[in-house]
Amino acid sequence: MYNIISKFTKNLNYESNMKLSIKKKKKNIEYYIIDGIISYRIYLNKQKMCQCLATNSPDKICKHLVYFFCYHLKIDINYIPFIMISDIREYISNNMFILEDFYTKCDEYLDENECGICLEKLNTINNNQLYQYSCCNRLAHYKCLCKWVSSNKNNENRCIYCNSIFE
Repeated sequence: MYNIISKFTKNLNYESNMKLSIKKKKKNIEYYIIDGIISYRIYLNKQKMCQCLATNSPDKICKHLVYFFCYHLKIDINYIPFIMISDIREYISNNMFILEDFYTKCDEYLDENECGICLEKLNTINNNQLYQYSCCNRLAHYKCLCKWVSSNKNNENRCIYCNSIFE
């Protein structure tokens, strides 16, 4: 199992009073999360996956999505950040969801991609800690990032992949 440190997962929480409503249409199934008196539609095949205001940009995950993925699809909460990676999001939207295939797809992603700092495969770190950049959702070894940030002489930390400023 991987521990992914990510800006949008630092304060992930979900409320147990939420409910899932499933409506079957002719060709597809629609998912709604009922939070109090408000119902939010979940989109698996769109860039913005929830209708709530917390996900006003496509690179955000809200408590409704966490509830949907953890309680309905049974995804381990440590794997939630993988959903923001475009290859895996595309897999979820184009295929019938099978949990084991999702975990396999996540492991394949780590086997095929490398850390932008040390250029080793993402799955080669001992304690499996990875950092997900909030600007582009790409991953790097957390240990490598800490060394790189501490050696940075100016206070402006830029993403190694897209050159955006990150915290």
